Amino acid sequence: MVDGGAMRPGWWVGADRCLQCHAPASSAGLCHACLTALPWNTPACWHCAEALPDQTASRCPACLQRAPPWHGAWCALRFEAPIVRWIHALKYHADLSAARRLALLLAHALRQHRAPPPELLVPMPLFPARMRLRGFNQAQLLADTLGHALRLRAAPAAARRQRDTADQTELSAKERRRNLRGAFAADARQVAGRHVAIVDDVLTTGASCHALSLALRNAGAVRIDVWCVARTP
Repeated sequence: MVDGGAMRPGWWVGADRCLQCHAPASSAGLCHACLTALPWNTPACWHCAEALPDQTASRCPACLQRAPPWHGAWCALRFEAPIVRWIHALKYHADLSAARRLALLLAHALRQHRAPPPELLVPMPLFPARMRLRGFNQAQLLADTLGHALRLRAAPAAARRQRDTADQTELSAKERRRNLRGAFAADARQVAGRHVAIVDDVLTTGASCHALSLALRNAGAVRIDVWCVARTP
């Protein structure tokens, strides 16, 4: 079973045994049965990746009324067990093996959806002080592995967070967008005239991707996609 046991710290993604049930592993450290049983985010709105009740619609009602400032969003999984545990292990316990596992799951989903390949992967930037405190940027780790898996170039210097912001956890969607206004800047020398994809771990309200998309668009990016591991309900 997919959620049938705690993740064992230190197991690397290429382990011979499944992280979940200890059967022979096939991909991303999981056996075929556990890989198939993950909470894959399908069907979903192609514009914001919000889960849809069935395959009859391709966009959610919110995007039909007011679409976000990027072209399309692909989130591999829903923010449910065991994905929540693996993302928290990465962000809060520095389990770097989880970054590789999650990136490979995102790569698998992108291959299935045949998403058009961007020229650059732009990891969601951290403010320098937070980067020093955490010691790593989880989005950059994801982008590095994703780029290697899909033969795409990760460009961590293509965007930066130029203003620290209050914690987003307890804020509403409107408050998050206000909190992030002007928080990012993008390097026109790297993104102008190019198709780029923002890479992050979780897409919730989309406020961070909204603000970063505006910065990338102002710097001349011609197409912006959002690629995240997981989508919250």
